Amino acid sequence: MACIFSYEKHYHQVHFNGLADIWNYSIDHSVDLLPSTDFIRVNRSFIINFKAIDEVKDESPKVTFLLLKELVGCRIDKIRGDDETNDQLETESVNSSCNFFRVRLSYERKKAFNQAYNNYKATVKKEV
Repeated sequence: MACIFSYEKHYHQVHFNGLADIWNYSIDHSVDLLPSTDFIRVNRSFIINFKAIDEVKDESPKVTFLLLKELVGCRIDKIRGDDETNDQLETESVNSSCNFFRVRLSYERKKAFNQAYNNYKATVKKEV
């Protein structure tokens, strides 16, 4: 799973292959369910798997955006733009020329994110 997010009173999960479906738990409850070594809550609406992050962009000391992998970002963009039905969510996402989806990192969560992301990157380097 690449991420979980809330949109219009529904919770969605998006997979790395672009598939998505409804998630049955709140963002708050999901934080307790998912391993903190792989996932982090970045704002009130998103929990992101570190593997889904393509790039971290600091636009100012208080504004940071996470650019997500293309298939993941395209699917989120599609869900938020088209208000897809459950049947449409199960259809595989097509790799298109959509722009990278950016998630704003909450300033209050920035320090915790940076620490967890650095730990994640160090762990991944050790495995390689």
